[in-house]
Amino acid sequence: MKTDKDWVELVLSRMKRGQEHLQPQMEKAVQEQIDMPERLWVYYALSILMRHPEQTRWDLLMAELESLIQDETQGDLCEIIYQEVLETFANAISNQSFEHHWITPHIGPLSRDYIQAYDKFMGGKTPGF
Repeated sequence: MKTDKDWVELVLSRMKRGQEHLQPQMEKAVQEQIDMPERLWVYYALSILMRHPEQTRWDLLMAELESLIQDETQGDLCEIIYQEVLETFANAISNQSFEHHWITPHIGPLSRDYIQAYDKFMGGKTPGF
């Protein structure tokens, strides 16, 4: 049975695909938070990509994440992506600290559905969704 750390490492490895120029910064961000709960490592790696949107391959990132959440029987894995990635996007877009146009053309149907459900739960509306 996989642990949170196993799932986080899988998500991080997929997030790094195609992001070679930002990988050192992503790895540094995770190392600086090594004492934090593993799930937060995903958030810190994502924050690097979000700070460099013009350098990030959003098409690859969103495709990788969508492929991981296809198997909903992997609840812990899906939960990590939902909470640490998709909710981060929704909050950052709603707070105007990240522009939705970077991800909306590339987001898959499961990810889009989750953000819309999250909006309904939170009583808000993420621009672009």
